[in-house]
Amino acid sequence: MTREVYNKMNEVLSAYLNGVVVQHKTQKPYDPFISVWIDVNKFEELAYLEKEPYNYRVKPASEYVPFKNAGEFIGALQKHGNFVKHGNTHYFPVNVDNSRIMLRFYNFDSEISFEELLDKEWKFADGTLCGKLINN
Repeated sequence: MTREVYNKMNEVLSAYLNGVVVQHKTQKPYDPFISVWIDVNKFEELAYLEKEPYNYRVKPASEYVPFKNAGEFIGALQKHGNFVKHGNTHYFPVNVDNSRIMLRFYNFDSEISFEELLDKEWKFADGTLCGKLINN
């Protein structure tokens, strides 16, 4: 076993043991010409790590950027549950323009920018971050 292979195996196994999501590359069902990455859910799924270390990887982190305009925000809002939340408090967007959002919590209104939504870790109803996903 080369040092490079050992380092790859160590990276994947250490990540898995520390609770980080690890993925295995496999053939897509019904299409042997396309490979897909699937999450490893059980330790036994690491059985081929020694023989095929480059078919395993640490799952890449998703990256988000602020929405560019009201249309992007409204489309995401409709897809993810029609309200936003910060902690356990839910807010309903009552006015959106191309740079800011007016949020309402009961009778309290607050303005926030698209950048602030992402920087302060606001989330949609389903728990998705309030930003545009650029890689997954």
